[in-house]
Amino acid sequence: MQREQEFLQRGARERHARLLAQLPDWSERIALRHLASYLDVTDVTLSRVRSEMGLINGQGSTTLPRAQ
Repeated sequence: MQREQEFLQRGARERHARLLAQLPDWSERIALRHLASYLDVTDVTLSRVRSEMGLINGQGSTTLPRAQ
């Protein structure tokens, strides 16, 4: 039920950020198309979200900055 609520209440970017925070090794081990399916977004949307977060082309790491 928590996962269903998350899909209804959170956008693609926030779902991806939470996935990275909770399961950081998944982004390195699982194909992006499978991650997109898990997040209930298209692979194009996931690519756009990752680009906006600076995670493509060496623009950033897959870890999120720590809250201060």
